[in-house]
Amino acid sequence: MTLLFTDTFAISSAHIVAKWTLTTGTPVANSLPLHTNGRGMTASGGSACTVRKQVAASEEHATFIAGAAFSISGAVSAETPLLDFMSDGATTTHITVSLTGSSAAPARRVRVYLGGLGSTLLTTTPVAYFPVNGVPYFLEAKVVLHDTNGSVVVKIDGVTIIDLQGIDTKAGGTKTVLDGIRLTPGTSSAYDPSISDFYLCNGAGSKNNDFLNAPKIFCLLPNGNGNSSQGTGSDGDSTDNYELVNDPLGFLNTSDYVDFLATGDKDTYTFTDTSGISTANEVFGVGIYAHAQKNDAGARTWVGVARSGSSESDTAAQPLTAATFTAPGGIIETKPGGGAWTVSDLHSMEFGNKAGT
Repeated sequence: MTLLFTDTFAISSAHIVAKWTLTTGTPVANSLPLHTNGRGMTASGGSACTVRKQVAASEEHATFIAGAAFSISGAVSAETPLLDFMSDGATTTHITVSLTGSSAAPARRVRVYLGGLGSTLLTTTPVAYFPVNGVPYFLEAKVVLHDTNGSVVVKIDGVTIIDLQGIDTKAGGTKTVLDGIRLTPGTSSAYDPSISDFYLCNGAGSKNNDFLNAPKIFCLLPNGNGNSSQGTGSDGDSTDNYELVNDPLGFLNTSDYVDFLATGDKDTYTFTDTSGISTANEVFGVGIYAHAQKNDAGARTWVGVARSGSSESDTAAQPLTAATFTAPGGIIETKPGGGAWTVSDLHSMEFGNKAGT
C-alpha cells in the first residue's frame, strides 16, 4: 500500500485530535465553503497549533509525497510552515516547505529548508504564489531522504514550482526513512492557513507512489443499512444502526454508537454519493475511518470493511484504547473483487466496521 493516510478535516475537532498527534494548540474543524467538503482545519483563537502524523513501521519509506489545499485569508504575519517531513518517531524534521511571512497577496513566496523553519535555506521561489486571498491552492511536495542524493519537488495545483535534485535532505536523527508529517494550521479568526484535502503517500509499490496532482478528498457518511447488521446499537437493538453513526459534518455525538461484542461481528452501511463528480475521474483509493474505543478487558482491534456485490475487503487491524476514543482507519486501494475503483463503484458500495481480535 502506498496511499497511507487522508483527511478532509470535515468530521469534527474531536476527530482531528483522534486522527493526529496534537503538538501545540487546538485544531478546529471550521466551515470553509471553498474547500471540497465545505470544511477545513484551522487553529483555535490566536494560539499556534501543530499536528503531526506518524505512520506505522511497515509504511516508513525514504520517499514521502504529501499534499493539501491551503488557503490564506490576508497578510501573513509570520513565515508559516506548510509541510514538515520527519523521522525518528516524527521528532526530527528534515525538510520544511514554508510560505514567506510579512507579505500580502500577491507577494508570497514558497521556501524549502533543510531542517525546520529558519534552519538551512535551500531555495526560495523567484515568483510569488497564493495570489488571491481566500482561495485554496493545492500544494504538494515529494521528498527523498538521503545524505547526498536526496531531492525535493514541490507543486502547486499540479504545476512544478521547485525541483531540487542530488542534495542533502537529511538534517539529523538516526533513521534513513521518513515516518511522519506535520501540519501547522492558522488561527480560526484569520484562517491563515486553513487546510483541507490532505493526503500522504510513500514511494513503495506501483500505485499511488508519486504525486496525486491536486486530488479532491470527499467525506461520505452512512445513509442506510447494508448487508451486515451484527452490532448492537446504543438504543438496545440492531435495527437501523446507521442512524447511530451518521452524525453530520462538523458534529460528533459519542452518546449514540454501535457496540460489537464478538470477534468478527460487523456492520456495513450504504453511503451518500459523491455528488457532482464526473464518472470519468480517477479514484486513487478509499479511506475508511471510525471514531472508536474498547470497553472490555484484553487487546481489541478495529477493522474497516468495504463491500462490493458479494465481495469484501478489509483494512489492516488497528488497536483500540480503553475508555479513550481514537480514529482507527485504513486505505483500500483496489475495490473488493479486484480492479481499480471508479466513481460509479462508490455509488453502489457499502463500508463499515468489524470487531477484530
